[in-house]
Amino acid sequence: MSLSATLSEIEQIFIQLELDKIDTVCVTADKSGAGATSVAMALTERYLLAGYKTLLVDFNLFNPSFDAFELPAETQVEGSTPEFIRHNQSQHCFSGIQAPTTLDRQLAFRDPINLLKSIEKWQAKYDKIIVDSTALNQCNQSNIPTVTIANVVQGTLLVVSAGKSNTNDLHDATALLKKAHANVCGIILNQHQQNTLAEEIANIVSRVPFVGSRASSKIKSYLTGSSLFRYGV
Repeated sequence: MSLSATLSEIEQIFIQLELDKIDTVCVTADKSGAGATSVAMALTERYLLAGYKTLLVDFNLFNPSFDAFELPAETQVEGSTPEFIRHNQSQHCFSGIQAPTTLDRQLAFRDPINLLKSIEKWQAKYDKIIVDSTALNQCNQSNIPTVTIANVVQGTLLVVSAGKSNTNDLHDATALLKKAHANVCGIILNQHQQNTLAEEIANIVSRVPFVGSRASSKIKSYLTGSSLFRYGV
């Protein structure tokens, strides 16, 4: 899933973070697949459009989404060693930090003090730092704890997936962030993968044994063509 940096929802997030003077942001989700990486990428692109030097950090060790990317030798500037990462699906490239693969680097970033020092070091070169982190329900001893990241950055965005997350999921996620003394700047409801009313009814119709295939096709065709059934549920 890819989100445009010019979406009105991304613009609202951007404006709110600017008003709150937030320069370092952790983007996380209550569960894997909610779309936190897409939000992190779109927000990074929005900051770049605004003229900010922005660093995207991949700390999602459970599901790393970026590969290291090297520019051709003839395009590199002598004495400059920028790091670039490339999203493995969209192929979008960013100035960024790839998810650490060695145990020593992972352990270093798990330490809150060392993590804060790293972020402060990055801030010396970049205006904005966006951290894509592991979903809260996937955090374990093999990951860089999302609560640790949320504690040391200035603001955290929580992404939840419409149709997949319930009230208990949201309560558990916000409770973890609150316990970590995180500054939750916003909760984003991602409706990208949510079925429309037409799709839900069509799924029910297809499972009814006494509705023939011809009648089922007509019903689905009507549902698809009617604007009344295009809303998410």
